[in-house]
Amino acid sequence: MVSPSERTGAQLFERMARVVPGGVNSNVRLEVAQRYFSHGSGPWLWDSEGRDYIDYVLGQGPAFLGHAHPRMVAGVTESIAAGMTFAAQT
Repeated sequence: MVSPSERTGAQLFERMARVVPGGVNSNVRLEVAQRYFSHGSGPWLWDSEGRDYIDYVLGQGPAFLGHAHPRMVAGVTESIAAGMTFAAQT
């Protein structure tokens, strides 16, 4: 997680532009290319500069329970504790 004191949106955009064409990884993000989110909780997002936002898009559908929902975090934690990938059938 990027803390607000670590990087501004402009610094992150400069870094991202060196490795990703246009500095963004989807056309949706072109509108505000220099805004990078560091974390989310429920319907809220925080950018790399510490500003908070209500996330009306919620990951374009997959995060319909909100960001970091406790049951989802517990389920993912339980699953990855058993191993994340194997070179065989599972």
